[in-house]
Amino acid sequence: MSDRPGFYRGLPCFFWVDEVKDHRRAGRLAEAEEILVGVIPPLEAESRQRGACIPTWPYEILAQILRKQGRVDDERRLLERFVAQRLGTDSRTIALVDRLQVMVEAGQRAEVGRL
Repeated sequence: MSDRPGFYRGLPCFFWVDEVKDHRRAGRLAEAEEILVGVIPPLEAESRQRGACIPTWPYEILAQILRKQGRVDDERRLLERFVAQRLGTDSRTIALVDRLQVMVEAGQRAEVGRL
């Protein structure tokens, strides 16, 4: 049985914020990543259902984990997924959009350098 929009493992997605923080503090990045990957789809479904802006927190934290692990391609795919959602205009949203723009521009410069 899948969770309804806004819920992961039967609990509201925002419930998982503290657990993710605890995992990160303890260095259990795989566990934090698993939760974040799990909460993103129901948050996206809830955002679409309500016509509301997507919360930034799971994308922001997961992007930091991926960057720390040197998984730049995964981080870029995550941020591309983020910008495909309905976005707000808060500073955290803008920071994630800016991060993707920097990554895209850096990738384009790297491609030109290989020609």
